[in-house]
Amino acid sequence: MTYEDVLKELAQTSDKLIVMTAENRAAIRNLPPHLGKRFIDVGICEQTMIGMAAGLALRGRFPITHAL
Repeated sequence: MTYEDVLKELAQTSDKLIVMTAENRAAIRNLPPHLGKRFIDVGICEQTMIGMAAGLALRGRFPITHAL
């Protein structure tokens, strides 16, 4: 089972899961179509991604951040 497979499985169990990436989709290239609006690519803005994830968590979401 790959990292991407695990994220897909988690996304199916919870609508609160949000996957965020900072312009690096190598390990999760097939994930965006499965998540729709629950996949966020912030571009090359890792600090912004972490701030957004904190805000989403405060609002009851479960953000997973991905960057290399």
